Amino acid sequence: MGSFEQTSSREALLNELRGQEFTVRPLQSFFKHLPKGVNEELPQLEKDVDEFLEKLFPPGQRLEAMKKLKGAYFGATWYPYASLETLRASTFVAIWLFAWDDEVDSTEFSNLVNSYEAANAFRNKTVRHIHRCLYPKTVTIEAETITNPILAAFKDIADAITSALTQSQIDNLYHEFVFWIEMTDLEHRFHLGRELPSVEEYQEIRMGSGAVGVTLALIEINDILSLKKEIAQGQVVTLVPLIFKRVGSAQMAVDTALDSVSASLKSFELQSQKLLEEHSSDPITQGKLQKYILGCKYFITGNLSWSLASGRYKIGAQTAEGAIIVRL
Repeated sequence: MGSFEQTSSREALLNELRGQEFTVRPLQSFFKHLPKGVNEELPQLEKDVDEFLEKLFPPGQRLEAMKKLKGAYFGATWYPYASLETLRASTFVAIWLFAWDDEVDSTEFSNLVNSYEAANAFRNKTVRHIHRCLYPKTVTIEAETITNPILAAFKDIADAITSALTQSQIDNLYHEFVFWIEMTDLEHRFHLGRELPSVEEYQEIRMGSGAVGVTLALIEINDILSLKKEIAQGQVVTLVPLIFKRVGSAQMAVDTALDSVSASLKSFELQSQKLLEEHSSDPITQGKLQKYILGCKYFITGNLSWSLASGRYKIGAQTAEGAIIVRL
């Protein structure tokens, strides 16, 4: 076992990474066969998103940072053919997730990031509030006062998204929310502790909000593109630093992560084709699968387009067609 693998100190790892330079080879080569698009309702969605953000945050640095997130573009590229109502509800969910995550995880804006106990109380309160909002007619959890504007905003979001869902879909949605919050708990423990997770442990944690192979491809691309931001904030519990800890080279770590993206995409294509072939005798089911698979493909290309365009990751690139040089 090499010295990089033996080193568990996050401070030592941060010092090794700062000042490193690496090249992200052209990402378009991975995704050129996948469809992409932008919803025509983007101009209206931009207005709606600004109004939503101004309800969540008072004027100031955090509001401006969330506007630079380009949440409307996120939604418009992930859901290019959704109706305005569906587009708005889906985009608000995504923005809410970003805002909630910053509430417990951001070194810039969170007063919980350095206190596991306080953050854990907030997570538990979130789970209870989500349950009340998703099951308003069968609430068994005692009501409590919600003063945090991010938590309070979930009520309207829940009303919008559950109106079109079956009970089974609502149940699945609730369990996904709970699982996601549980994984943020584990991630927070690693952020605050001295020991760092292995690459495999980290990948398992990051699968918490999706639990499918294609989500891994999305998460890994985000971890590559968000690395500059994370290192600037002193955070190393992300994919590339953990691979770097193992191999000792930033360029090799990024290349390894990109190879994993490529493998995930190939697996996604193979499994998609297998599913379609298994249901070739059932046109209705096959049609639903084709629609779902197409949606996943738009998620992949939409995520990439948004990650480059958003000011969140400080990449300084607007296109995936050329190589991206990053200096940490």
